[in-house]
Amino acid sequence: MRVIGLGNPLMGDDGVGIRVVEQLAAAGPPPGVEVVDGGAGGLALLDEMDGAGGVVLVDAGSFWAAPGTVRRVEGDDLAGPPGGRGPLSSHLDPGFVLAVGRGLGRLPPVVAYLVQVGSVTPGVGLSPPVARAVPGLVRRVAAEARALAGGARRAFR
Repeated sequence: MRVIGLGNPLMGDDGVGIRVVEQLAAAGPPPGVEVVDGGAGGLALLDEMDGAGGVVLVDAGSFWAAPGTVRRVEGDDLAGPPGGRGPLSSHLDPGFVLAVGRGLGRLPPVVAYLVQVGSVTPGVGLSPPVARAVPGLVRRVAAEARALAGGARRAFR
C-alpha cells in the first residue's frame, strides 16, 4: 500500500500533496504503508503505483470550491466531472493515466484526496486556507492508508 503525494512545492498551493506526505513520513506511516514523493506525476505515476496493493494519491486540485476544501475521489471519478471541465487533479490527466494503467494491467485500487488550491504562483509555502487543511488531511490519509493496508475496502467517504 502506497501513499503518493504529487506537487511542486515551488508553486505555492501546488505543493500541498508533497507537504502532506512529508508530514505523514515524519509522523511515521502506518504499518505496511510506503510514503512516496511522486513529484509532478504524469505517466511516471504508473511506475510508482506498480506493485502496490492500493494507492492513496494526495494532490492539489481545482474543483470550484473554497480554497482548502478537501475532496475524496475514487477510480474513474478522478477523470473529472461529466461535461468536460477537465481533470480535477493538477498533476495528471487521471482518465488517461488510469486508462493506460488498466490497459497495461498495472492499476491497483486508487483513492485520491484533492485539496482546492487558492494560489498557484511561484514561491514556497501554502496559502493560509490550504495550510489549515493539512493537519486534518494527514490524519484522514493515514486512516485511509491504514484501512487499505489492512484489507478494508473503504475508510472514508
